Amino acid sequence: MNLKYTASASTFPISEDGKTMGLAPYGDERFIDQVADLVELQPGGAVRIDGLEVTRAFERLAKSGSFEDRAGLARAAQEVLERSLLHCANALHARTGAKNLCIAGGVGLNSVANGRILRETPFEQVFIVPASGDNGISLGCAYYGLEQFDDVPFNEMPPINNAYLGPVYDDQIERALDESGLPFEAPDDLPGRVAELLADGHIVAWFDGGSEFGPRALGHRSILSAPFPGSVRDHLNENVKFREWFRRRRV
Repeated sequence: MNLKYTASASTFPISEDGKTMGLAPYGDERFIDQVADLVELQPGGAVRIDGLEVTRAFERLAKSGSFEDRAGLARAAQEVLERSLLHCANALHARTGAKNLCIAGGVGLNSVANGRILRETPFEQVFIVPASGDNGISLGCAYYGLEQFDDVPFNEMPPINNAYLGPVYDDQIERALDESGLPFEAPDDLPGRVAELLADGHIVAWFDGGSEFGPRALGHRSILSAPFPGSVRDHLNENVKFREWFRRRRV
């Protein structure tokens, strides 16, 4: 693969794991065995990792700072993560026989791994908690409190039917527009008007209803564009979302 781009010598900042996942397909298999040796898949579904040793190994392997090395590390990390999750999921199914699997925690945002779990394990349905991260712990704490302090049986606890649990900003948006002096309209057929704009090659910022609980917009706070022509997509990725080249490169 001949690439004219080079990777930054610095690693991605915290909470940008998804960029590592996006870089992984550009890597080869040069580091997979070395990274796999750092992760021990134990009987019963346990996974043993020496975090300090992993950190040192990654720093050593990525010492050159070349794109090929960093992409290879991303590929290795993704591959070993997928193996580990499949190991855990298969062991969990063998222990429980359950058909449904719920995944929480930041790794739940790894869509590639989630797809493999659905395809390659006996689980028939996989549910990913929208707030996949430390903030999602609050859900478990709330349910635990209901059970411990209010004696609410698990099957009687209130379900969470959607992730739109945050505030609605309609009044603030209208007030800001009034104060800005900018022209705006409230069309009777808002979806139809947005569809027209998208078809004409415009990019639309969509804000509707309560903010979501978690890092994904889920349709309430989204940047929309038509997938055609390709120049619209390129403009969106490069000048609106400022994505790295490997997250916007044409296939």
